[in-house]
Amino acid sequence: MTKLIQKWGGWLFALWLLLIPLPLYLPIFELDYQPYYIQFSSFSLYPNQAIAAVLLLGGWVYSGGRLNLRPYSLTIPLLALTCLTFVSMFTAHVDGQLSTIQLGRLLIALSLVFALKNLVLPAKSIYLALLLFLIVQGIAATLQFGLQNDLGLWFLGEADIEPLPGRGSIIFGPNETYWLRSYGLAPHPNILGGFVASALCAALFWQDGESPAVSKWLLMPALFLGTLALLFPFSRSAWLGAGLGIGFGLKVLVLSVIRSTQPTKQGWLSLSKLGSQLKKLIPLGLAIILFWIMARPAIQARSQPLPNQTVTQSVGERQLLQELAFEFISDNRVLGLGAGNFGPAMLDHPNRETFPNIHPVHNVPLLLTAELGFFGGAIWIWLMLAPAGIALLAAWHGRLTPELLGCVAALLALAAVDLFDYYSWGWPHGLTWRWMWFALLAANLQTAEPPFEPDLPAV
Repeated sequence: MTKLIQKWGGWLFALWLLLIPLPLYLPIFELDYQPYYIQFSSFSLYPNQAIAAVLLLGGWVYSGGRLNLRPYSLTIPLLALTCLTFVSMFTAHVDGQLSTIQLGRLLIALSLVFALKNLVLPAKSIYLALLLFLIVQGIAATLQFGLQNDLGLWFLGEADIEPLPGRGSIIFGPNETYWLRSYGLAPHPNILGGFVASALCAALFWQDGESPAVSKWLLMPALFLGTLALLFPFSRSAWLGAGLGIGFGLKVLVLSVIRSTQPTKQGWLSLSKLGSQLKKLIPLGLAIILFWIMARPAIQARSQPLPNQTVTQSVGERQLLQELAFEFISDNRVLGLGAGNFGPAMLDHPNRETFPNIHPVHNVPLLLTAELGFFGGAIWIWLMLAPAGIALLAAWHGRLTPELLGCVAALLALAAVDLFDYYSWGWPHGLTWRWMWFALLAANLQTAEPPFEPDLPAV
């Protein structure tokens, strides 16, 4: 029975991965805080949650109902964030119901963390899921930019977009020219960029020794199309995140090969295997060349934006939100405003008329500190940095694996995005995606032979 659950759990995970970014939802409970985004002030059902329910059941059956908190370096901070959110239901400055909504999302995400840890999904299934995700999003993003329109996939929640001001996220060029940024099958280009950046980093380092044919025929197209899906949304934070994740992964990999004195898992830490890893960068380079050919004017406009009302408003809005976040933090240092209360708190601010839009600050550590106090912000910073420390300690102890390195690279990519966007906390899709990577990293640590619990290296 458990083997059957594990086998089918892998394929369900692949389907779940494809469904996570789809911008389809059914509101169950709504609070009216217009013009605050309805996704922030409502508890909704999403297509991926139907699959998530099956994964939860499978994880519970597979584990025999046991609750395993290892590795503590990841699960304890996640539990602490959930507890702080629970407390904020009673201390919220605007509406405790908003904190209740966020608590519901966290409980679902936290349950999935333990379910995925318990299921011990086959590495082959996770690997295939990543490749399929990159291929699907790469095709959609490339066609959207080439056509400068949506693909009519409304039944998948594709945004109704056109290359016109107010009809989508666009890049302004000279002489009243503009280009539509690719949304893929995601709610926004920035969200697509962050999702793809993390998946691309993981796929670069992940290995599938069980299915070399799949690696040969799917990997290179997936990396090529995935890179295009990263580039065409024109999300600079996602580009930075991908660079950080890939750069850190390669550095740890090279240092591990130099340090390695004996064969490790599948003998992957060797000079010959390192060469194979570096070959995976070829499709990334080819995709960058194609991107430059197809979008050179848009790239130049994005890198040197012309002064216009939309660009000026966007930059000014981010600066204003950061100043507002520091103001909220100084007034509520211990308990914060309450989870989910940042946007609604803006509605009651004395300078409300100066805010062009109502939404969270574009910086997750600042947002968590404002909503949950210094403890919340500190916990999130730990979760941003801990994966890098885990990878370095694993390399030190000779316990580094391709799967572990892939998860760490993905989380570091998202950590970089955290400094420029809020969706890993404030948007349900982003929260589920981030917690999924925490779960995969935790699963890799506890399924190692023997289980690897990060600690300080012996002196």
